[in-house]
Amino acid sequence: MTMTGAFYQLLRNPQYMAAVQSELRNAFPNQESITADGLAKLRYLPSVIYETLRLMPPINTRFADRTCPGIEINGMYIPKGTTVSAKVFSMQRMLEYWAEPLSFRPDRWFDNGPGTLFEHDNREACKPFLSGTRGCIGKEMAYQTLCISLGHILYRYDYKMVNTSLNWDRDVPSAVSFQNFKCVQVNVHPRKS
Repeated sequence: MTMTGAFYQLLRNPQYMAAVQSELRNAFPNQESITADGLAKLRYLPSVIYETLRLMPPINTRFADRTCPGIEINGMYIPKGTTVSAKVFSMQRMLEYWAEPLSFRPDRWFDNGPGTLFEHDNREACKPFLSGTRGCIGKEMAYQTLCISLGHILYRYDYKMVNTSLNWDRDVPSAVSFQNFKCVQVNVHPRKS
């Protein structure tokens, strides 16, 4: 799901596709030299993954917990036994936490110092793998697998979206996870040297 989302976002935003491919192709002399350690040093590829996970979390539902005993949150008392939940998808798109919350902007993950558009982004509001006792134990493995897979695929081929009318938020129904993907038509060519 995240790989599909990353490709969709990169195809819809060719300036970022060009940036991540340029970074990969400048960092590695050939595909065989791509390593997990080398990919971890890049700027754009990890940021594309973070931003895809922010806009398109793989699990798109509310996760609930019961308060025990009662608790006060932001001045509101929540009685014992009340079910409290937060929808990851919505939280990761709130203007309260993000500048340009609905825009795919991988640069928000590295260009976020004082005076920048993203200086007030609250990165703690991005929880695609959840956290604490409900956190995904495979988070690091999933992240590394995404980096390696995307790194190799983006290094080796050039891509261009054919049917630009597809709008993910409008055309791809969502429940616990995104499902019933619409077809994205893409031209794929071996990279130009």
